[in-house]
Amino acid sequence: MVWPYGPSPELLINFWQRQTLQQDRPLVRIFSEKNINHFKNDISRIDWAPVYNSNDVNEGYSYFEDKIKTSYQKNFKIVRQSRKRAKDKTWITAGLKLSSRHKNILYKKWLKSKSSVDEERYKTYRKHYKQLIKEAKRTYYKELFDTRSNSVKQLWNNRNQIVSLSKNKRTNIINKILVNNYYVGDPKTISNHFNQYFCSVGLNLQNQFKQKDGSEFRSYLNSPIKDSMFCYAVSKDEILNIIAKFKNKKSSGPDNITP
Repeated sequence: MVWPYGPSPELLINFWQRQTLQQDRPLVRIFSEKNINHFKNDISRIDWAPVYNSNDVNEGYSYFEDKIKTSYQKNFKIVRQSRKRAKDKTWITAGLKLSSRHKNILYKKWLKSKSSVDEERYKTYRKHYKQLIKEAKRTYYKELFDTRSNSVKQLWNNRNQIVSLSKNKRTNIINKILVNNYYVGDPKTISNHFNQYFCSVGLNLQNQFKQKDGSEFRSYLNSPIKDSMFCYAVSKDEILNIIAKFKNKKSSGPDNITP
């Protein structure tokens, strides 16, 4: 079937799914050993004489910053994170990946041989692997919420990244609005219209109600109570009787005295 109204629905769905998957993969810089070595080599070949011989501090620092920034952006380019890497847990390290591959090799070997020795070897290694995973996860979150190395703002950001119900937040950008049957696209004009609308909400609501004399509260409030409330004084014996009824199994208070 040919869709006569432009791109087919299947093509649009496929395009949207690819766009969604791409948005879930963040842009990152890859600090691999190869890229780090290239960065070091570029730094070693830079002529730093203009920095040492410069009489102007700002000019020397600008030269230094420009060379470092150029080499950094050249060797650590911003790329889309791979689909495989995007699925990894944040605490998974390169060593754990090697251990996982070795565990899978032992498992396949046991399935092929059906030997009790291979079974015991696999299960023992799997037990140690789970312990490594647990320790890596504990260490990761310990460093993530370390108050000595993170500010309060950073701690809250780390918390929101983990427990937030809407992790994939997308910002909706308003390109134009309809005002008095005319579309407005200028960002400054849009801001002014929004500001004018929200600033006039209270006044518009007030104009919808009829003005009253200020005594309408009498329709739903009863007459005030003239009599006052009196409490008898608490006696010492009354307090002692209440304390005597406390359970002895309760924990002590700040004074370290149990009931």
